Amino acid sequence: MTEHENPSFKAERSTEPCNEDKVSSAEVLARLRKEHPDFKGDWSHLERLVRQLDEDAAEEGMKAEDRLTVWNQWSNRALFSEPREYVHLEGASLADAHLEGASLILAHLEGASLEEAHLEGAHIRLANLDLADLTSVNGLRFNENRVHRARIPGNAKDPWSVLRRGYTGPWFFVHLLLLTMFFTPYVAKIFYLSAVSDAHMLIERKAETLADELSEYDTLKRFYDTQTARFEDAHERKRAVWVLIGWTESWWSFGMAMVIVLYNAMRGFLTLKVSSLRDAEERSEITPRLDEYWRLFQIHRVARVIVHAAVAFVLWNAGSWIWSTWLWVPR
Repeated sequence: MTEHENPSFKAERSTEPCNEDKVSSAEVLARLRKEHPDFKGDWSHLERLVRQLDEDAAEEGMKAEDRLTVWNQWSNRALFSEPREYVHLEGASLADAHLEGASLILAHLEGASLEEAHLEGAHIRLANLDLADLTSVNGLRFNENRVHRARIPGNAKDPWSVLRRGYTGPWFFVHLLLLTMFFTPYVAKIFYLSAVSDAHMLIERKAETLADELSEYDTLKRFYDTQTARFEDAHERKRAVWVLIGWTESWWSFGMAMVIVLYNAMRGFLTLKVSSLRDAEERSEITPRLDEYWRLFQIHRVARVIVHAAVAFVLWNAGSWIWSTWLWVPR
């Protein structure tokens, strides 16, 4: 994947202009609308850019109409080729700034405030974000960034934060507990049925020994035969593995068990991959490349849908077992 590709940009690009009221005058706003009819973003930011370009054009004896051409040429070089001079913003206040699609490759943003800034589609590969405030940043996509002591909230919504939070640390044990809860009723049922089977086999072994004695007592013999036949009519021999995965219950129980297995297989895969990337991040203090974890984030989205069905079935299965199981308890 090249530097200028962002796999999540299309769905998140801003589609409406904003802050028209922050432009210095109605005349300036009318000019901006005329010169930039397709502009999408913050009009006040555009005004500052145009004002600076006008000043640069005047100093260099450049025609006003050529100033944006020069800017676009520079922007394209910075975005699609290796930048040589880097867009320095150490300690800058960019809170709530609209930087959709901006080229921030190799930018110096150490200690900058990006709280609630809009970075949808922005290219921040290799940018230095040490000590930066990244609270509630919109559209952030870490891409080989330095983030030493950066302020990243625990509920950050960017894809890399979601992955490292969900597939390492405490959440791993939470999902392991859910898996245990799911299989506990089936395991308990296996032990119960195993005990019943052992008891039945013991009775069968004793039957031959008692056969002669029972033959002298017709009532006892008929009772024994009736109970044996009733037990065999109500039970059949099945391997424990089929009971464990719900095959003996119904197709629906089996299907949901397979959903649980699929979900945990996906979690296992994601945990291994994300843990490896997180370990590399902690050693180097640089986030992974976007293309290293973007596919993992797509798998996570699928798993997030499956987990709702998994949790519902865990609760249903455990509740059904608790409600339907009878136990002998001391009086």
